[in-house]
Amino acid sequence: MTVILAGAINRQNRINNITMYKASRKNTNLCVYYMVVYLILSWGVVIILRGIRGATTVTTNNREEIFECVAELLAAILRENLLNTEDIGAVIFSSTPDLNAAFPAAGARKFGWTQVPLFGTQEIECPDAPALCIRVLILWNTDLRQQGIKNVYLHGAASLRQDI
Repeated sequence: MTVILAGAINRQNRINNITMYKASRKNTNLCVYYMVVYLILSWGVVIILRGIRGATTVTTNNREEIFECVAELLAAILRENLLNTEDIGAVIFSSTPDLNAAFPAAGARKFGWTQVPLFGTQEIECPDAPALCIRVLILWNTDLRQQGIKNVYLHGAASLRQDI
């Protein structure tokens, strides 16, 4: 098994060194332990990749409305999590099959996320899924614990996570 772990973090919270360890199952935990100790000794901060989830719905399959709702969702996620786009590893968008007028990732580009890696996919048809729905998973390099992440669900997508 190969374990890829981030190396030292510089003052701008960018990874400046990637360290790869070839590890067998019996010494994987030891490698992780040594890497965490190395990070703490180097900068006193451990940066971990976390996921921020979010979703929104549109009222019609319209290019401009898709772009507007994506911008609204991303702005809400940025506001709730005090997110800096420099710390984003990648963003994955999905949309329901009834949305084909525009790629949600194109809406993120229009929003100004020109340097962020973006990917889009289509969800399966599911009778219980909300219609005209766009979901997002933002992979964020942060020192926050998972409990500190604020997921954002807007409009008809609020029904997806009634526990939040």
